[in-house]
Amino acid sequence: MLKEHSVISAELLKNTITEQNSVPTMLLQTGEEERERLRIRSLEINSTSTYRQSKVSQSNLHGFLLTKRLKDIEFTDITEDFGKEYKLYLKSKDYSAGHVNHCFTWLNRLIYIAVDRELLRFNPIVDVPYEKKAPPKLQHISRNEVKLIMERPMPNTFQELIRRAFIFSAFTALAYVDVKGLYPRHIGRTAEGKRYIRINRKKSQVYAFIHRHPEAEQIMSYYNAEDDTKPVFP
Repeated sequence: MLKEHSVISAELLKNTITEQNSVPTMLLQTGEEERERLRIRSLEINSTSTYRQSKVSQSNLHGFLLTKRLKDIEFTDITEDFGKEYKLYLKSKDYSAGHVNHCFTWLNRLIYIAVDRELLRFNPIVDVPYEKKAPPKLQHISRNEVKLIMERPMPNTFQELIRRAFIFSAFTALAYVDVKGLYPRHIGRTAEGKRYIRINRKKSQVYAFIHRHPEAEQIMSYYNAEDDTKPVFP
């Protein structure tokens, strides 16, 4: 076991004695196992972005191994040079720095799973740096830009709904998916008579308690505040 895995753990010892291989020791194999976990999680939180990104990252990892004439690789065979070569492979595909980092993060993620399972003592590519990303041209919307949006109603009904929903989101810090899933049952009033929103954030499942800003209050007055079978915003 020391020769094959470099470590001995209770889990590995148990599996060897009982002739079970419940813990994957290969990189791509672990990747598929992790993707299945993410798939189940995406159904629970109704958000598939992380799961969809994992498909691209896993595919790139598979493509890189094929260039080395490998179908898969043992975690114990991964070296720092392996990490450097993989990053060069990603850069050769003309990916943006952000996409290279996403794919490289997936490799690190799988390696840290192996570390947690005591298949490795440490992450061998921990010193391989991520790509430096250019600073975004617009880091946040300015106060004047928000003011401009607030002062310019849209002529089209649907566009006006979008404008109001955006302003509402800006003054409540709710994401689009939370604004979309907002129902009258999420709206209450404190003992002092102040209105509030109480809702589970869709992606993080964090319970949020938000005092209603006057601007948000005014926008909500235009839409559904009584019928709990329908969302606030149509």
